[in-house]
Amino acid sequence: MLHDLFLLPQSISLTIETLTIEEGMNDIYSMMFIVPKLKYYRISLFKHYNHHQITLPIARYNESTSLQYLIIDHECSFSELLLLLSYTPQLIRLTIHKIYFNDSDNKMFTSIKLSNINSIYLNLQRITFSQMEIFIIKTTSNLKRLFVMINSENITFRSA
Repeated sequence: MLHDLFLLPQSISLTIETLTIEEGMNDIYSMMFIVPKLKYYRISLFKHYNHHQITLPIARYNESTSLQYLIIDHECSFSELLLLLSYTPQLIRLTIHKIYFNDSDNKMFTSIKLSNINSIYLNLQRITFSQMEIFIIKTTSNLKRLFVMINSENITFRSA
């Protein structure tokens, strides 16, 4: 069913809400590229699932989308987010529920380019204070609104 989206080339908004994943996450996220005028993309997975990793390659120059609003309502690692952001240079609003950081994500901070984003909502899982600090510094160029919810057992947040 998702592969029929190319029949809707004028669509500007796409919301996917599902209990189960039949396609892989790469297939679901590659829908952003099939609909050329898409501005708003929301994906919600309502049931806990075995994490299907997003393994798209980092976008090349000609692989970007016109997407401006992205809402991810499922577990997503920071490295997976960076892969998705590489395809969305025109993004102005980003909302992510259940994002988490791995130790390997620290190396990827230097590749962030979020120059157009002016509004971010993050529900952060398993993050250190230094990771959060670096992320905020990297994303504040045009940022007007930042809403952060942190679920962490790291006590450094209490004294920050």
